[in-house]
Amino acid sequence: MSNDRLEETPESGKIDTSKLSSCSFEVGAIRPPSEGGSHSLLIRATRNCSWNRCGFCYGMVYNREKFQLRTVDEIKADIDAVKMVSDELSAISWKLGYGGAVNAEVGHAVMGSDPSLNGNHCFVMVFNWLYFGGKTAFLQDANTLIMPTGQLLEVVGGLKTASDDIPFLAK
Repeated sequence: MSNDRLEETPESGKIDTSKLSSCSFEVGAIRPPSEGGSHSLLIRATRNCSWNRCGFCYGMVYNREKFQLRTVDEIKADIDAVKMVSDELSAISWKLGYGGAVNAEVGHAVMGSDPSLNGNHCFVMVFNWLYFGGKTAFLQDANTLIMPTGQLLEVVGGLKTASDDIPFLAK
C-alpha cells in the first residue's frame, strides 16, 4: 500500500465502515472446486442437501440437517447485501482516489479502519470476489436445480438485475 497515495486524501483516515460491518448473508458449508476456487461469489439458494447420503459428507458437512428451499425474498435480500458491499467498496475506492477499483490499497485502508471486518465472511467474500474481477457467481447448496423453475428464474433474474449495477459481474 502506498501511504503517499492515501495522504493525498485528507479524509482517508475517516472511512465509515458501519455499513460494511453490518453486512450479513447466508453462505453454505461447501465451496465446490468446480465453481472457480475463491473467485466466485457464493449465493445460497438452498440449505443443506436433498440427497444427504454421499459418503464424503454424510453426517459431517451438513450434519444430517434437513434440506430446505430458501424463499426468493431471502435470496434476493442476500443479493442486495452483496450489492451494498460492492457499492460501499466502490465509494471508498473513489474517496481514496482509485476510481472505483477494488484493489489491495482499498483493502488495506478498509481493514486499517476496521480490523474486525477480517472476521466478517460476507465482507471478505465480496471483497475477494471483486478484487479478482467479480466475474462468476455460484448458487449453493448441494442441489439448487431442485428449486421450482419459476423461483430459480426469479433468483437468476434478481442476480442479473443486481449485476447491471455491479460493473464487474455485467461483463
